[in-house]
Amino acid sequence: RLKTASSPVLVLIYGVLFALFYAGLDWVLPKLFVDTLGHSLIYARTLRQAADIGGPAFLTFLLLLPNIGIYVAWDRFRNRGEPAIWGAIRVALPLALFAAISLIAADRYGRFRIRQVAERVAHPRRTLQAAAIQANIGDIEKLSSEGGYREAAERVLTTYYNMSDDALKLTPKPEVLLWPETAYPSTFRSPETSDDFARDKELENYVTTRKVPLAFGGYDRDMRGRSYNAVFYLNPDGTDVRYAKTILIPFGEYIPGAELFPSIKRLFPMVGFFGSGPGSVVRSVAGVKTQPLICYEALFPRFIRGAVSEGAEVIFNFTNDSWFGPYGEPYYHLNLTVFRSIEARVPQFRATNTGFSALIMPDGEIAARTKFYTPVILNVTIPIIKPIPTLMIQWGDWFGKTAL
Repeated sequence: RLKTASSPVLVLIYGVLFALFYAGLDWVLPKLFVDTLGHSLIYARTLRQAADIGGPAFLTFLLLLPNIGIYVAWDRFRNRGEPAIWGAIRVALPLALFAAISLIAADRYGRFRIRQVAERVAHPRRTLQAAAIQANIGDIEKLSSEGGYREAAERVLTTYYNMSDDALKLTPKPEVLLWPETAYPSTFRSPETSDDFARDKELENYVTTRKVPLAFGGYDRDMRGRSYNAVFYLNPDGTDVRYAKTILIPFGEYIPGAELFPSIKRLFPMVGFFGSGPGSVVRSVAGVKTQPLICYEALFPRFIRGAVSEGAEVIFNFTNDSWFGPYGEPYYHLNLTVFRSIEARVPQFRATNTGFSALIMPDGEIAARTKFYTPVILNVTIPIIKPIPTLMIQWGDWFGKTAL
């Protein structure tokens, strides 16, 4: 109908409907990395700001409109039956104008949001000094194959302790330390062996003597023996709060249907089969409300909504990308993660094992980023800004569903 309609109004309607359908289909199709065409606007600083309206699906819609307009104009021009081109232009013009107006409006909106964020970052309500410890240790199993698990665990923790001590000597001094996903090499405060118990006591003593809170990735276990990929906030007074990863990686941390067919677990012993956590939560540290999320969860717009609605002022992102090597995925994962800060208009501090650790600002700018495969301390000042309301937080990830 788009190719055969002779009315400019019908071409406009069909063009918009097709853009909506594509955006909705791109949004709903199952993908491991939950990526859409709209994510390609990551480097378009002004246009990407529109993600706080309807997420990457809305950006997909904005991208489709001019492309459909160009296609219609070219198709009508190429297949016209007379020398004059006015007929082809006349039919495609309303759609092209609508696409142009939409992009111009998105650009102006983006410039407004950038100025708004810059003003609030320049005058924050307070700041949080935080240091991410990127120890360049991705796989303890590889270390343990060289000298046993006990020796590998001691080596891992010694590295983190030494780098954390170096971080505490920096100026300004960190108010909180972050260790990345699975940095702690065993379950915390649910020991199975005397070595586990000794490691727990050593970590507790470290935080108590340094008088600095530590947020770190590790493993948790419940009373039924179920393990969880978790994050712990350990305070100098010895108390801790924790968060268990909610959105697990399929075929990496669980296999769909394994609970109904237990034989699957025996067939695939290399899969973690972790338990699932409670969803997005708020965890306070150093007087700041944070939302912890672990690795894969950063790809889902809906995940941050609950905690930010409850007052989370910064996202703490604990990630391990070491499994994928230095090409492609670490860059891709970071770029996809940036959109969560845009949608919620809150800063995001990302701690990784081997890179890229980063500070992401509420407009999507990466204010600081580490190198890959490099042990480094990323000590940053995080601006805690006055909340900026967005449709993505108020309505959730609504546009893709509505478009479809």
